[in-house]
Amino acid sequence: MLPSLRDAWSVSGAKQPAPGLRASKFEGGSDLVLASVNADGRRGLLVRANAEDRLQETVDAVTRESGALSAEIYPYFADGRSSRGIHIWCLHSELHDAFGSFCDSLIPRIIAGDNIHAAFVECLEDFRSLVVGADADGNASGLIGLVGELIVLKELSQLGAEACAMWAYPLRDRHDFRNGEAALEVKTSLRSNNGRPLITI
Repeated sequence: MLPSLRDAWSVSGAKQPAPGLRASKFEGGSDLVLASVNADGRRGLLVRANAEDRLQETVDAVTRESGALSAEIYPYFADGRSSRGIHIWCLHSELHDAFGSFCDSLIPRIIAGDNIHAAFVECLEDFRSLVVGADADGNASGLIGLVGELIVLKELSQLGAEACAMWAYPLRDRHDFRNGEAALEVKTSLRSNNGRPLITI
């Protein structure tokens, strides 16, 4: 009987540190997903790739969208043959529990046949929605603020396509846009001007 994902992580993590990746099967992972622990003791997943999977696109998305996760294209041997996959792992041990919950959402999508990139993006959006929430009180201020940020994003994108990666939305960071040491905060207000709405950015 195979261990659970968390038990597989615990067993691998209890072994003596060694170079490379320790990967093992776990219940619910099928042959597509392995529990992994790297040389630093960080927990992760090794997902076997299909020929059509865009692995570099997924690696770029993981490193761009999350400061707590990292990813790499990882060649390995399984069942006596050479394979390749994507290794996604949590950078901070204090977030291992949260990462486990993320994996609980990610793994069934991969087993169901979703490609790695789509499964990761969908799970990330689900977790962002959970943390950020929705503006359910009907107040237009959140929408007005979003419109302001989109207008600024459009102008920044005309200077360079990489502007999209600098936008913090939907995370509620200190600044709406950040590029290294440079940061930009967009303030948008809505008021009435002789009975007509006036938006100021």
